[in-house]
Amino acid sequence: MRFIPFLILTLAITHALALDAAGEENWGWGGEDILATPLSMPAANSPRVPLFDEVIGKRLLDKDFKFIANADSVREYATKSTTAYNNAYRRWGAEQNELYNNVFAYLDSDAWEEDLEKLPAGDAAFVRIVVYDVFFHKVDKRYVQIQLSKIENEGQRNYLEQKYHVKSETEELHKNRWMMSVGFGANFFSNGADDVLKNTPAIDMGAGYCLFGRYCADFHIGGIFQRGLKEDVMQEGFTYSKNDVSYTAVEALFRVNALTSYDYELSVYGGLRLHALENDTKQDDKYLEKYGRKMDDFYSFGYTTGIIGAWYFGGDGSTPKIFGISTRIGVATFGDTELHITGYNWYATLNFLLRGGVSNK
Repeated sequence: MRFIPFLILTLAITHALALDAAGEENWGWGGEDILATPLSMPAANSPRVPLFDEVIGKRLLDKDFKFIANADSVREYATKSTTAYNNAYRRWGAEQNELYNNVFAYLDSDAWEEDLEKLPAGDAAFVRIVVYDVFFHKVDKRYVQIQLSKIENEGQRNYLEQKYHVKSETEELHKNRWMMSVGFGANFFSNGADDVLKNTPAIDMGAGYCLFGRYCADFHIGGIFQRGLKEDVMQEGFTYSKNDVSYTAVEALFRVNALTSYDYELSVYGGLRLHALENDTKQDDKYLEKYGRKMDDFYSFGYTTGIIGAWYFGGDGSTPKIFGISTRIGVATFGDTELHITGYNWYATLNFLLRGGVSNK
C-alpha cells in the first residue's frame, strides 16, 4: 500500500505534461494572451519608404542640386530614412548596387566638379558635405567647419551645426577665452639697474581672460631663483645681507592678439610691473630677534611692454588647440625707491600654456 501515493503522484504529473503538449494550457503566465496576438507584418502592397542614400543618389544622378541644397528637404528625408532603417522588413539589393555604381561613376568623373562650379559657393559646399557623408561616411568636423565659411544660407548653416556639433572657425576664434601659463625665464638689467640688481633666472606664472578671443587682461607673477641684490642693504645703521633679499615682479597687462589662429598667436601688450625687494618671514624673524627690527621692503612701480608668440597643439581640430608653448620678451622701467634704481629691466620667458573657450551667449 505504500506505493499508492507515489503511483497517484506519477499519474498526475503525466496527465499535466500531456495537457501542456497537446493544448498549450495557460497556467497563469499569459500564454493565451500571447497566442491571441499575432505578429503584424506590413501589407505586401504597402509603399516602401526610400532610404536616405537612395533619395540623395537618385537626385544626384538627376542633377537636382536644388533639392540637395535645401536643408529642410535633406532633414526630412534623413529622418524618414532613419525610421525606415529601424523598421525595415524589406531591403533593396540589386537596385541599390546599380544606383551606387552609377553614383560612384558620376562622382569620379569631371562632370561632378563641373556641375558644382555652376552652383553658388554656399550651395556647392553644402551639397558636397551631404553627398560625401551619404556615400563615403568620411566627413569630419574640421572639414564641415571649413565648408561653413563658404555658406551664408541660415538653414544650411543650422543644419550642419546641429548635425555635426560644430561652429565656424571665425566663431570659435572669437569666443571668450581663459588662459593659464607657467614657465621659466631670465631677467636682465641695464642703464643703472645693473648696478643694484644681478641678471638672474626666474620663474613665471600667469593667468588671463580674453574677450572675443582678442582683447585680454593678464596677470603675471615671477620670482628669481637666486638672490637678486649686488650689495647688502643698510637701514638705520643695521646691515641686511644681500643674500636674504629676494626679487619678485608682479604684472597687470592689457594684451591684444594681433594675429590669431588655431595653431599660432602673436600678441602685443602693455601695463604695469611691480618690482618688489623683500625678506621672507623667516629672515624677518631672524633680524627682528637680532636687531629688534625688520628690514623695510622696497617696492617700485614701472611700466612694461612686450610681445608674445605662441604655438598650440592638441584638441580635435574643430576648436582652437588647448595646449601651447609661448615665448615672451619685454622691457620694464623702475619707479623711485630708496635704492634709487633707474634704467631698464629686460626679461624673457618660455611658458607652457593651457587655454579654453567660453561661450559668448
